[in-house]
Amino acid sequence: MKKLEYPLHELFTPPFRLADLEKMSKKEARAAFDWFVAESPKRIALLSDAVKRDTGIVLDYSEDSLVPLWEWAVPYFTRRNSPPCGITLEETRMKPAASNEGLHIVGLCLTIDIGYYLAEVIMRLRSGVQWRLWDRKSYPQNEAILTGTRWPTAPRYIVENRALDVLEGKVDRHMLLDACRKTLASIDAPGE
Repeated sequence: MKKLEYPLHELFTPPFRLADLEKMSKKEARAAFDWFVAESPKRIALLSDAVKRDTGIVLDYSEDSLVPLWEWAVPYFTRRNSPPCGITLEETRMKPAASNEGLHIVGLCLTIDIGYYLAEVIMRLRSGVQWRLWDRKSYPQNEAILTGTRWPTAPRYIVENRALDVLEGKVDRHMLLDACRKTLASIDAPGE
């Protein structure tokens, strides 16, 4: 497999720490949410360009597009201290972690970008679904979630959990499509 040519200089870098979301004031959480949602078109464009360059496939926001997207992404989901496809830690500006648990930063950034794309697919398939700030004092506090689902649904966590399954050897080309369909089934009022 060739080296990932995802724009590493444009890795997902919010102006706040994602781990600190639950500690934010309402005003800080709103600013973080607004920033996060505003990043969606840019992040989807980076992802779409990389997939098209590497596979020739155009992401068309259909459910079916989730299968080749996932097939493209899976090889880049590696453990924290194991950069994917020959990328060096220096290229990602990362220091070795004390533990190799969890996703490498490149894979983690891809999960966020794929989460944006998944959200857009869902929003196009179900009218009325949109981004919302989950500002309740329960998990996932101060996260960007999708409205209309039976439970708080943060697309980035859907994708991250599937990527962590990949690290455990559970690989299926339909994982992302299945997650999308499960989310669609949880939406109360299907659109057109």
